[in-house]
Amino acid sequence: MESTMKPSTTVRLPDGTELPWEGFGTGPLVYDGDFADHSERLLGLSLSEVVEQTSRRLLPYRAGGDAPALILHSASRTTRGFDGDVNDLAVGRIPYDFSTYLEARAVFLARPGDLAVGRTAPWKESVRVFGIDSVDL
Repeated sequence: MESTMKPSTTVRLPDGTELPWEGFGTGPLVYDGDFADHSERLLGLSLSEVVEQTSRRLLPYRAGGDAPALILHSASRTTRGFDGDVNDLAVGRIPYDFSTYLEARAVFLARPGDLAVGRTAPWKESVRVFGIDSVDL
């Protein structure tokens, strides 16, 4: 599947002003599209079926046992981290880059035998430093 989202080097503020998007581990795009279509195409499941399957198959797990874990963490729209970064840009503050921070921090939770999934340069450095098996998206 080919992404329809194109990389950008600027972010447009609500007032129409464009500012450079530099020094971030992620791009200035937030997906607001149709998750149902992607669910059907990638998983062969409707969104309601995804909810049902994940509640049966992805059970909460407390680290420390013998089973390996999948370490995957990325920002969500509900945390409004992207919005905070854009607001910081608008007033001339150095943004926190919340998405990149969360992804790189998640690697700290991994143990040998776990699999970390990520995409940013700080995440790549974290998996290298901690020696964690990884999948680079």
